Amino acid sequence: MKGKKFLTALLATLSCVCLAMGGVACVGSGSQQVEQTEIEKVYAQYVIYAEAQGQEPLSYEEWLASIKGESGKDGVDGKSAYQIWLDNGNTGTQADFLEWLKGQDGADGKDGVDGKDGQDGKDGIDGKDGADGQDGVDGKDGVDGEDGSDGQDGEDGKSAYQIWLDNGNEGTEEDFLNWLKDGESHTYGEWVALYVGDEYCNEAFFYRTCIDCAKMEWKQGTDDDHVWCEDYAHNKAQHWIECEACDAVKDAEEHSLDNEGVCVVCHAEIQNNVVVHEAVPYDGSEVTVTFYHTMGAMYREILDEYIPVFNEMYPNITISHDNMGDYDGLRDQITYELAAGNSPTMAYCYPDHVALYNEKNAVVSLDDYIMSDAIVTHADGTTETMGYTQAQINDFISAFFEEGRVYEDGKMYTLPIMKSTEVLYYNKTAFEENGWSVPTTWAEMEELCAKIKAKYPNDIPFGYDNEANFFITLAEQFGSPYTSSKKGEYFLFNNDTNRAFMEEMRSWYEAGYFTTEEIYGSYTSNLFTETDPDRLKIFMCIGSSAGAPYQCPSKNEDGSYPFEVGVAMIPQVDTSNPKAVLQGPSVCLFEKENPQETAAAWLFAKFLTTCVEYQARMSMQGGYAPVIKSAQEHPAYAQFLASADGNAGLQAAVIKQALAQADAYYVSPAFVGATAARQTVGELLQTCLVTPLTGYASAADLIKAYFDAAITALEYDYGK
Repeated sequence: MKGKKFLTALLATLSCVCLAMGGVACVGSGSQQVEQTEIEKVYAQYVIYAEAQGQEPLSYEEWLASIKGESGKDGVDGKSAYQIWLDNGNTGTQADFLEWLKGQDGADGKDGVDGKDGQDGKDGIDGKDGADGQDGVDGKDGVDGEDGSDGQDGEDGKSAYQIWLDNGNEGTEEDFLNWLKDGESHTYGEWVALYVGDEYCNEAFFYRTCIDCAKMEWKQGTDDDHVWCEDYAHNKAQHWIECEACDAVKDAEEHSLDNEGVCVVCHAEIQNNVVVHEAVPYDGSEVTVTFYHTMGAMYREILDEYIPVFNEMYPNITISHDNMGDYDGLRDQITYELAAGNSPTMAYCYPDHVALYNEKNAVVSLDDYIMSDAIVTHADGTTETMGYTQAQINDFISAFFEEGRVYEDGKMYTLPIMKSTEVLYYNKTAFEENGWSVPTTWAEMEELCAKIKAKYPNDIPFGYDNEANFFITLAEQFGSPYTSSKKGEYFLFNNDTNRAFMEEMRSWYEAGYFTTEEIYGSYTSNLFTETDPDRLKIFMCIGSSAGAPYQCPSKNEDGSYPFEVGVAMIPQVDTSNPKAVLQGPSVCLFEKENPQETAAAWLFAKFLTTCVEYQARMSMQGGYAPVIKSAQEHPAYAQFLASADGNAGLQAAVIKQALAQADAYYVSPAFVGATAARQTVGELLQTCLVTPLTGYASAADLIKAYFDAAITALEYDYGK
């Protein structure tokens, strides 16, 4: 949701309720409490929040006691409409006031002409006194005279509402009626929405508070409560109008292009269904580039050393960089900022991050920058081309560079910064002592696991640190579908091949051949480096090349190592067509209003990817491989690689392996649901391994049921 902070809204609401219950009332009939039903609504929000935080909610009575303050003094009674009438120079009783509200009577009309009298009847003969006789028949009425003409109407008297307005009040007739009803005059602030989860504005409750006494009014949201943006949002295919307060959209439709590829509705420049970004050359102006990343302290120190080197060429470009924690935290922070209309200038990223950001068409396509032949001038008068030279493009390790094009539109959105992969770490000492061969295929791995289990029944042959990578890599090696960036074909992993290897992995797990990070409860590298013979250990670990320092056992007291670590490619289904995951950060640029900010960010990204010393230093600091070949020829880096061994030089050995298997790298398709798909298959592997067969006829039935459920959940959230 866009900027919705439930805790903040709840606390604000609770504060307002406390004020309304215990604050000073406005001029009128005294202190008034919020209606009981509305207080109960706020209490319900409190219960939701407390349970979400793992807290035991207070009872309703305890909660009321915790938020209710002391009663304030009654305010002075407000003036009635009758009193206002008197204050305006009128005199009389309340009855006079009510008559005055009706308006004065018009003048009487003239009397009509009298009709002629009828003839008198003859007198009857007087009877004798005695019993009363019966009444005689009435004589006929005379003819009516003609009506006089109507008198003119008198002027209407002012209504009570008009008198209320004339006396300096403001508001609608509804406000006046509320004023009469309460006997109070309130000055309310703006309506504030209280969202629960991902509610839209028309689903939320709204409240507003009197700025004088904190009396609250509540209402149910309607469609009129959306705050629609004035401008269209758009992507490559369509445009729409977004609500600034929630995720609602309206008027979504496909672009309607003119002859120049410009949408006639939203005015976005579209060519071949791709939003155009013009690569404007940097003109030397002062500009600040904000750079979000996940660098640890040691990497940041190196970055800080090379920013001044960049500034020697471009002194007017200020680089401001911030660590955003891990990659999930980085992605979430940028997603939140984009929802609020902000973003950094550039950021570390993974392909699925970029697909998410591009829901708002936020990431700059880099093709025009890469190919730009514009000339930019350094501070010392020397020049360079804005884009890459062909030699610089050729210097990239091809698999690393081409990762930037894994999107459905084929455009280049990222540049590689540092890269890693997965490798097989193995206890080389134990392998040599037992005469074991390093497995190159999964069939060989199965045979080896049986041997290890036979000799070390209380230990586990190998561990795999990342369940999602385990699943996706096996799918890649089998040539079996996993996902697609094509709409309607996003989630493809529920197929016979993938369920079959899952069933085989379950049998391996039941035989005690392997464990994983989530099943074990920690990185399996902890089991790999274990040296206590009485504690559980593993002999092989498949993990990230960037985690090499954690795969080396601690030194003995005499400075020696308990065992030597070997490094190899992970086992394959087909060694003639090897597959290994490509990982590690790339960098992307975000669309900014000032084109010079984007141009400056491009130059800095170009600097980080072409500076040989920077690439070499960053690689030697950790287990990441440099993204350009020329870094391997740097004297210091060449010496570093030459130091590779199974202990102190393990990091160098891992990077050598990562560089050696560059032709085997794969990258999964990037689309909005890619992150969820990755998380789902990781959980799916774990579940299919450990769930008992209770209620299922076979492992195949259990696996099919869980695969079906996983696909259903993903398609419900993201479509097919």
